[in-house]
Amino acid sequence: MAATRAMDIHLATDRRSYLPGDAVTAVVRLEPLEDLEDVECSVALVHVDQYPAGGGGYTDDRAVAGEYVLAEDHLPAGAARELTAVLPVPRRIVPPERPEDCADERYPASGDAAAPESYDSWIEPEERWGPPTSEGPGASSRWLVRCEVTASRRFPDPVEVPVAVLAPERAAPAEPPVRRGGGTPVCSVSFSGLPRGSVPAGGTLRGAVRLTAKADLKARGVRVELVRRTTVTSGRGPAVVGHTAAEVAASGPLQLRPRQPKDLAFALDVPADAGPSIVSEDYRVDWLLRAVVDRALRRDEVWEQAIAVHAPAGSSSWTAPFR
Repeated sequence: MAATRAMDIHLATDRRSYLPGDAVTAVVRLEPLEDLEDVECSVALVHVDQYPAGGGGYTDDRAVAGEYVLAEDHLPAGAARELTAVLPVPRRIVPPERPEDCADERYPASGDAAAPESYDSWIEPEERWGPPTSEGPGASSRWLVRCEVTASRRFPDPVEVPVAVLAPERAAPAEPPVRRGGGTPVCSVSFSGLPRGSVPAGGTLRGAVRLTAKADLKARGVRVELVRRTTVTSGRGPAVVGHTAAEVAASGPLQLRPRQPKDLAFALDVPADAGPSIVSEDYRVDWLLRAVVDRALRRDEVWEQAIAVHAPAGSSSWTAPFR
């Protein structure tokens, strides 16, 4: 016979998405179904990394902020309690390298230096960071708010509400285009007109690709691709997962002569769920703009230009489900 739960738990956040440095306001509603004693309730902001490692899978789940909103309280049946926790989102989105990187005046002492009764005793300073939300092949970075209730009676599993941590805009990478593949290059490729900063997911990337042939060159066409590249480091060394997120034709059949550059304009839609460029402890997500010269019965000429993608701000307000 299944045990009857002793409480209903409802959890909501003030917004769906946050920038690094914002704070999540989480509201918990506890509805006891019987008299309960010594009830403890915690609310935490949790970062979850998921990526393959050694042919299997690995998940890193850690709290970066938290509060005890109840500490051994008595809750009578039928008397709902509504509680609020304010959870700062870490400012750091890349792993800390030095002790001073972990300093943040918004947080009290944590780990061994924290008060024993504080939730911060569970959090080490070097854990207060996390890359923005990103879902895709090879790895994912997710954020959620988790509410846990404990006592001497029966309680449901922890309740979780997903939230998004957005990637702020950043400068475009300074690396020049790189040729991929073997053999002798038949042309050189460069990009122009690209943004100086990162490209927003859901936006349109506009520019031009310039081809300069080294000898007479015939091609069935030129296409431009947006490629997500995830590099995962494990005990077996780095592993790379590539995924073409979008592509567009920049030209149809063409013929080029030496030293007569050809500029091809393009407009490429960046998927709304592209996810940002991120760096984590054991993986990173890079975005590449790839020009492919499609040659019949010959090796394609492929050049890549590193770019950066960020997640734009979404809706800033929504209605809590239990209001």
